[in-house]
Amino acid sequence: MKAFGSPLSPVLADTICPNCHGVLIQGPQQYLCRGCDHSFPVIGNIPILLKKDHQIVFEAPSPNIELRLKSTLFFLRPICDLTFPSASKTNLRLLRTLLHSDSLILFVGGGTEHQGLFVKELGDRLLKKAVNLDVAPGKNVDLVADAHDIPFPDNYFEGVICQVVLEHTRDSDRVVAELHRVLKPGGIVYAEAPFLQPVHMTSDFRRFTLLGLETLFADFERIKSGVNGGIASALVLIAVQFFSTTLSFNLTMLYRFWRLLFRVLFFPFKFMDALLVRYSTTPLASSENFFLGRKV
Repeated sequence: MKAFGSPLSPVLADTICPNCHGVLIQGPQQYLCRGCDHSFPVIGNIPILLKKDHQIVFEAPSPNIELRLKSTLFFLRPICDLTFPSASKTNLRLLRTLLHSDSLILFVGGGTEHQGLFVKELGDRLLKKAVNLDVAPGKNVDLVADAHDIPFPDNYFEGVICQVVLEHTRDSDRVVAELHRVLKPGGIVYAEAPFLQPVHMTSDFRRFTLLGLETLFADFERIKSGVNGGIASALVLIAVQFFSTTLSFNLTMLYRFWRLLFRVLFFPFKFMDALLVRYSTTPLASSENFFLGRKV
C-alpha cells in the first residue's frame, strides 16, 4: 500500500475547505481557505482538513492483545476476525470491472494501516491512484477528514468505497449524501455495514438491516446488495461475547482472557457461512450486509 507522502500531489491539490467549500491555498505546514480564512495544519505531510465544529470521536490506542495481534500480524486476520466476509472479494472484483483502469477512487475510512479488506482485488493501477481519507493520521492515510464533510469538489471521483464505516458516523444519511455528491454521474459506490454484531470501538452508533442499508442508498441505482457475513458469523460474535461476559465475574482482565480464548475456540464456525449465506432466510440474522450501486 502507499501514501501520497506530499500535500502537493495532484489530487490533494483539488481539495476544498470543509467549512465553506472555498479554495485552499496550500503550503508545506498549513492549508489556508480563501473564503473563510480558516487554516488547516499539515502534519507529517498529511493535511488535517477538519471543520471547526467537527464531532469526531478519536480512539485511544488499545492495550488489547487481540487488537495488537491484528495490527502487527495481518496474516492472522482470518483467525482474529470472527466474521466470514462472504462477498467482499467477489464484490471488489466486480467493482474493478465497472471502473476504467484510470478511474480515481476514494476510500472513506480505509484505515491507518490498510485501505480495506480484499482491496488488492482492485488491481495495482487503481490502488496507486486511490485516495485514503480517514479521521486519524497513519502510514496509509492521504488526508485526515470527516466523512460528514468530505473536502473534495462535486462530481470528482469515479468510485467510492466505504467498508464498515457507517456505523461509526453520527449522521449516516449525511455521510451517504456526501458520497453521492463527490461521485461523478455514473460513478460507483460500494459499502459494507454491520447488522448483528456487538458494539466495537467507542464511536459505534448504529446497525443496518439489509433493507435499511438499501434504503440509506436509495438515491443510487442498485447494482447488487446482500449479505457479507451470515448467521454463523453473527452467532460466533454473540457467543464469544456471551461466554466472555458470563465467566468474567465483571473483572476486565478475566473478560479479556476469556475473550481471547473463545475467539480461538469459536472462530472456525464462521466458515459455515460459506454455505449458509446462500439460504433465503440468512438476511434475517446476518452479521454484515453490503450495497453496490451507481450514481444516476
